[in-house]
Amino acid sequence: MAKFSNNNLDMIFENIEEIMDLALDGDALSQYYLGIYYATPDCEEYDLKKAFNWFYKSAEQGMVNAQCNVGVCYANGIGVEQDYSKAIYWFVEAAKQNDETSIYNLGLSYFNGNGVVQNYEKAIYWYQKAMELGNEHAEFILALCYLNGTGVERDPKKAFKHFYNAARNEHVEACYNLAYCYEYGIGCKPSLNKALKYYEIAASKGNDYAIGRLGLYYNDNKFYEEAFECFELSA
Repeated sequence: MAKFSNNNLDMIFENIEEIMDLALDGDALSQYYLGIYYATPDCEEYDLKKAFNWFYKSAEQGMVNAQCNVGVCYANGIGVEQDYSKAIYWFVEAAKQNDETSIYNLGLSYFNGNGVVQNYEKAIYWYQKAMELGNEHAEFILALCYLNGTGVERDPKKAFKHFYNAARNEHVEACYNLAYCYEYGIGCKPSLNKALKYYEIAASKGNDYAIGRLGLYYNDNKFYEEAFECFELSA
């Protein structure tokens, strides 16, 4: 599931006394910020139960980021007993406000059957909505679905398109899979040069599979020193 939103951390720490006062007075945004404060491991008062309680107070007032975080807490048992059904409730509430992360989490929930009956078609629906809001990981998962025929008819060309779009946003796994598509002509014309380009991008971001593929290429082409470096990195 998604991590907590941690925007405005510096502002929160600099103004924590005022935020506490406003939160106690019922201000929804301050309650959300106070939840972030208690959920931050660097905080001297780090307390996940308090974080959950403040997120919940804010969520009840309709604060969308807090609603998402309450869902995350329930889904992962953070500061509260794990309860997937309650997680779904809060993700749906946040999704009504077009919250990208909650919409993605609904896709993930339907994909894995957490709190709902597993339904790949519904997962695809929510992933599609998250992708349209700019979530590159949702686009990557859609690519995998089209590649494998999960919840949709198998379509390598659509898989390639989604890998390409996600890779443009430097999604590491998408870069690796796009390179693999170029290498073997999956949904596109084969292109070793483009495959190497995207393997290198993925490798530069620490993807072990990409590093291994580069190692094989270097070894096959007798660039043994480069190959050794790659194999050592991916070991």
